[in-house]
Amino acid sequence: MPWGTEMGLPLKNSEYLERVKSFQSSSEKYMESHLHGQWKKNRNMFKLIHENQALMTDPRYRHRSKLYIPKARNAVMRKLAAFLSTYFSNPEVVSLKPRRKRDPVMAQAAALLHSCMNYRLKNTMNFFLNTLFAWLDIMQYGRGAVCMGWDYQEETTKRKETLPLKDEDGIPEDIIEQTVETVKVLKDEPTLRHVPLWNLFLAPTADPIDPVNSSPCLVERIPVFTYDAVKKFKGSEWNAPKDVDLEEKGKLDEFLEGYAWKPSSIEDEIYGEDKDGFTKNALWQQIEVWKCFVNVDGEDVYFLSLRGEHMLTEPERVEDKWPCRGRPYILGGIMPDSGLVYWPSFLEVVEGLQRELNAIRNQRRDNVTLALNKKLLVRRNTGIDTNSLLYSRPGAPILGDDIGEMAVRELRYEDVTSSSYKEQQINEQAFEEATGITPYNMGTQRPGMNPTATGVSILTEEANTVNAMELRIVNETFMVPLLRMHAQFEQAFESEEIMRYVADEEGIDFDSVWTDEAIEGEYHIEVDAGIGATSRELRLRNLGMMLDRAMALNTQYGAPVMNLIQFARDAMPLAGFENPDKYVNENVLNMVMSKFGQVAGMNLMDPTQGPARLISPANSGGSQVESMQGYGGDKQIYR
Repeated sequence: MPWGTEMGLPLKNSEYLERVKSFQSSSEKYMESHLHGQWKKNRNMFKLIHENQALMTDPRYRHRSKLYIPKARNAVMRKLAAFLSTYFSNPEVVSLKPRRKRDPVMAQAAALLHSCMNYRLKNTMNFFLNTLFAWLDIMQYGRGAVCMGWDYQEETTKRKETLPLKDEDGIPEDIIEQTVETVKVLKDEPTLRHVPLWNLFLAPTADPIDPVNSSPCLVERIPVFTYDAVKKFKGSEWNAPKDVDLEEKGKLDEFLEGYAWKPSSIEDEIYGEDKDGFTKNALWQQIEVWKCFVNVDGEDVYFLSLRGEHMLTEPERVEDKWPCRGRPYILGGIMPDSGLVYWPSFLEVVEGLQRELNAIRNQRRDNVTLALNKKLLVRRNTGIDTNSLLYSRPGAPILGDDIGEMAVRELRYEDVTSSSYKEQQINEQAFEEATGITPYNMGTQRPGMNPTATGVSILTEEANTVNAMELRIVNETFMVPLLRMHAQFEQAFESEEIMRYVADEEGIDFDSVWTDEAIEGEYHIEVDAGIGATSRELRLRNLGMMLDRAMALNTQYGAPVMNLIQFARDAMPLAGFENPDKYVNENVLNMVMSKFGQVAGMNLMDPTQGPARLISPANSGGSQVESMQGYGGDKQIYR
């Protein structure tokens, strides 16, 4: 349909294009004037490039120290390592629970949906790399973005079949031909895509808590290879321009040249000085496609366009296309600012300290060089061979006409090494306060550190508090919304084939569990990433303490009040065992749980039952542990 109003939308197609183009232009000007300059500094800091790199290559700086100390970069990588260890070392860090926890069908449906999510996260979505890229953007630019989607592709083939035409008695009397269409599903899987922050345009005045959905418009610039675009035009996936004949050779390519990809100012160093030649090369030429979202009077509409000038797809309501109750983007951050959509980055906070650290180290190196290789004052007309002075070696003669004491003398330089070390130590302490990363976290030592176990424990715990706060912010702004959106996509789009496969692997009856109520039900995402989650040793120690208390509680009441198996499943990945389930003896576990259930008068293998009524050992005529000896096993085996 040529007009959006014919589909019941508030604007015409031309009006949508005009609004999107105006919005993108204003947003791009804001980003170039307020953000790109700082983003370039942050990127150079991460890539260990001096801010005044042109001065560093000047011939006058040829013999000067030009070291770049990777202090800020190391801090970023250490925080990333802590985040990755928290989320990817334990497969049970994420849990999915139904809204009605006591409903046995919904509990099984939540377990099935959780298993499907884990299957997709591990096998089809490149979850690790896309999450890593987004976290790198968060640390460098303050925000990190990803886009969720679902890729469904099918191929239809036609073939002719001959069938005999039979009479009433079943005797063939003629042969007929019919065309049979076969549909083959090529792809049916969720997708996760990292979005560079400079290609995502939002309103600077949007709500900082939810900028993606509160912005009146959202535009993403997507580079598309020309040959892919030609395929989509000829396959009628995109609307072809009216004045271009697709069958005429070269016409479509000529049309697309007007929409060639134009790198933003922050991408200059990616493409180099010859960026125009790079992007227009026939082998890798790309065009600029905009993914557009426009909200008019509460009606959110989505479409694709060529730089806001030609509409590639007809407008669709966002709520009809995606099941996530909003636009399929996640925008996370780590240093929130209540008044800004684009938050400051970690590197921006330590920029001054990094610059000072570089200056102190380089000045000290220059001072040491001058102290060891002092400058010389040579009196004119003394006939001294200056080349021999400049390029001296042990035992080499230096020729001269006047070799008196005043003919050549050294300039004196004070060695400032000790004072520069004090300045460096002060700088590093300020860096530790800003980042929360201390030598205790890094496993290094320096003079003045408290070597006692108590001192190390206290300072490490204080440092982990900062890391835990940052982890919680990333958790609430990025990981939980991302996993919640993934669960919604799985509910709406996951194929029955995959769900049956996962259900068989988990021992779940698919037909009785995955009902309409389960498909439309609400589920809660919970992520176990609290205080101390970034410290593997601290988590192991805390799990060990809780395990001891749980064993004592189970012994006291003679029933498995605490799930000790879950403690083992959480602790073993921290100890380096990625698959803890293979260490659990299911036969013995079932026998022990059944025995406990007989004693407690309930079926403990049914997780939907309510909590057991605890019987005090003092009133039960003896410890319930002793009654387990009937099956001939160790009475402490349930531990």
